[in-house]
Amino acid sequence: MKSAIIFATYIPDVEASLIVSDYLSTIEDNFSGWDTDIYTGVNYCHSDKILDVFFKQHSFKSDYAVVDDELLVDSDASAYQKALELYKNSEKDYDYVWFIHTKSVTSKCHDFRNEV
Repeated sequence: MKSAIIFATYIPDVEASLIVSDYLSTIEDNFSGWDTDIYTGVNYCHSDKILDVFFKQHSFKSDYAVVDDELLVDSDASAYQKALELYKNSEKDYDYVWFIHTKSVTSKCHDFRNEV
């Protein structure tokens, strides 16, 4: 089965980049054996280079883009819109589409994130 993951992220600092890396590892663990593409919208990233590092560490096919400054809002909405734009532009069909966002980046509720 072919699946897509629409991933909305916010990466304001190094701690947040560790959270994103955690999410990507969890995705990889849970989707191994699936034919999965990931489309990631990034609200903000403290380092452009870190995005390349994240996605080179994982085996799934990925496409990501940073939200343009004039479209940025202080929520997951703009990151989802950027990820959905990537998904739409791919013109691929999927059996399943999953939506994920980086919970706890601003709240610091890591126990809750780990439970989810």
